[in-house]
Parts: sequence; C-alpha cells; structure tokens
Amino acid sequence: MLKNHKFIFIYTFFALILLFFSILSWGAVKIPFNEIFSIIFGNSNNETFSRIIWELRLPRAFCSMTAGASLGIAGLMMQTYFQNPLAGPFVLGIHSGSSLAVAFFIMSGSLIGITLPPELSMAGAAISSIIGGALVFFLLVLVSFKVKGNVILLVMGLLFGYFASGLISLLISVTEAQKIKTYLMWSLGSFQGKSINELFLLSFCLGGSLIWSLFLGKRLNVLLLGENYAKSLGLNFKRFKFEILALTAILSGAVTAICGPVAFIGIMAPHISRKIFSSQDHFILIPGVFLTGSILGLFAEFISGLGLTTVLPINAILGLLGAPFILFFLLGNRRMLNE
Repeated sequence: MLKNHKFIFIYTFFALILLFFSILSWGAVKIPFNEIFSIIFGNSNNETFSRIIWELRLPRAFCSMTAGASLGIAGLMMQTYFQNPLAGPFVLGIHSGSSLAVAFFIMSGSLIGITLPPELSMAGAAISSIIGGALVFFLLVLVSFKVKGNVILLVMGLLFGYFASGLISLLISVTEAQKIKTYLMWSLGSFQGKSINELFLLSFCLGGSLIWSLFLGKRLNVLLLGENYAKSLGLNFKRFKFEILALTAILSGAVTAICGPVAFIGIMAPHISRKIFSSQDHFILIPGVFLTGSILGLFAEFISGLGLTTVLPINAILGLLGAPFILFFLLGNRRMLNE
C-alpha cells in the first residue's frame, strides 16, 4: 500500500470517528463529548444520559455505520462485475423480492381479516424480507448458469422490479390505511430502534462478507481487464459469478431485512473511494468502501436527527444527496455520455 493511501485511510477513519461521536452527542438532548466518554468507560453518574447513549444513540450509530459499509461493499462488487458505474447492490432485484415479501406479510392480513401485534409484525417483516430476497437470489443463480453474459441478469432485475411494484400497488389498493402506513414507513428505511440481535446479525454478515470480498480481490482485479482475458488466465467464471451474487445477496439482503431498502449508498461509496484513493486496486477499494460507506450511513443518520422533534426518513435524505451526485458523475464522465 502506498504511503499516501495510508494517510488517506487515517484521515477517513478520523472522519468516521468524528461523525460517530457527533451522532452520540447531537439530538433533542445535547450530550457533551466528555460526558459520552465517561458513559462509555462507566464513569458517569448521569442515568438519563447513560440511557440515551446505550439504548438509543449507540445502536443507531452502530447500525448506520454497519449498514452503510455493507451497501458500499455490495455496490463495489456489482460495479466491478457488471463493468457498469451505475450498478448498485439492488440492481439484481433482490431488494424488489424483499419488498414484495414484506408487502405480502404486512398487507395480506387485510384480505383475510388478521391483524398482528406490532412486535410480531416487525419481526415477521424482517424474516419475510430475508425469504423474499433469498428466493430471487436462487432464481438469479439458476438463470446465470443457463445463459451467457451479464445483461440478462440486469434485465431480469429490472423486470422483476416492475412486476413487484405492480403487485405491491394492487395490495395497497385493497389494504387498510394503518397497514399501508406500516409498509410505507418500512420502505423509507431507518437505522432507528434496532435490537442487539439485529445488530449482531448485521455485524456478522458484514464481517464475514468483508473477509470473503478480500479473498476475491485478486480475481476482481483480473476481471477489470475483461471477462475473456480473465477466462484465459484460468478463472472459473461460473464459480466466481456465484460468489459475487451470493456476497451481494447476503449484504443487501441483511440490510434490507433490518433497515429497509436503503438507497444510493451502494452506488455512491465506490465512486467516492475511487476518487479519494485514486486507485482501481480492490485490495485498496474494499477497505475504502467499508469506510466511505460507513461515513455515508453515519452522515445520513446525522442529518436525519437534525429535525430534533421528528426523525427525517433516511431514503429521503439519501435521495436528495444521491440524485445530484449521480447527475454530477454523469456530467463529469463525458465518455459515458457520448456512448
């Protein structure tokens, strides 16, 4: 690793730490930084501040960081695999499968007259999201082994997204208002109110996938030279394709199940990492998107807390940030516009 890369990693890490503690400090109740350190090290006597930190803000900050890092790595995998700078972790339609499964779980009760308690409803939504995403993933794997080329996977993801959107619209038209509100709140994405078990699951998926992605680093670098060249070097492309799809499915599926369909981070983080590290080497980009994705997740959560009296939707914030970012990228990449 070059010396300047080490400095960039250090600066990025400090930006991550600053944002993390800013979330712990900022809110309807402002907590001084020295008090935060006292609480973390068990030296504080302020029970109110301690409960705010341990029960509300620390899980919220940790969730936004791990979710952002997960989407960043998944987005990098997709952009490298499809050789498309606008590909993201949800391009395969796994997100659509999760959304459709959650919509069926939450809203189908209106068709048969069943209403679940809120606690069971949210747990069932997470399980439904995992099942829906897994079904789409296995369908993609079957198709990928039957056909050559990557375009068909992109087309399938797009078509399934339209199909799922149509079914969800039908469900909304025959569902009571309260269940529609529950689904819409889930679809807006949130890093708030996550349990220890949910955070552990997300961390486990991220940690395992990070190690897995580093093992793929050499093959990802070879893929940048072209699929035919990679095959000429003996790359088992079917196995490699399965590993990429599985890794993306695990990361994006876990985030969607726990936080909802969080948008744009998976597209933005890889581009920011390539820009600030000035590298295409995946052994640099993978830890790079881990940090930049974490920072984007923390920044979005920090902005959402600026409402003070109400929590702003994560996807609304990321949409306002992500759409101009992608437009700026397209305008800056004249070669893409001319193709």
